[in-house]
Amino acid sequence: VDFTWYGNRERDIRNDFSIPPKYSLNQIIEAIRKPAWTYDFLSHEPYTYACINTDVPADSLAAFVNSQLCPEFDWRDAE
Repeated sequence: VDFTWYGNRERDIRNDFSIPPKYSLNQIIEAIRKPAWTYDFLSHEPYTYACINTDVPADSLAAFVNSQLCPEFDWRDAE
């Protein structure tokens, strides 16, 4: 079942995941320890997904997730 609200994602809270991203000292240290991955990440275009609406600003993860859902959608639409 898909819900139209954002759940409590404990791993995201523990790892300080946010949209837009906030970079911590630990993340910077990990980036320095893996220079090939960091170079690859910085030198290529970001991944995009065809089904995600990129016109919606991602001020917060909850707002972003809610913007991707259509509250009028029901089982008749899925059939």
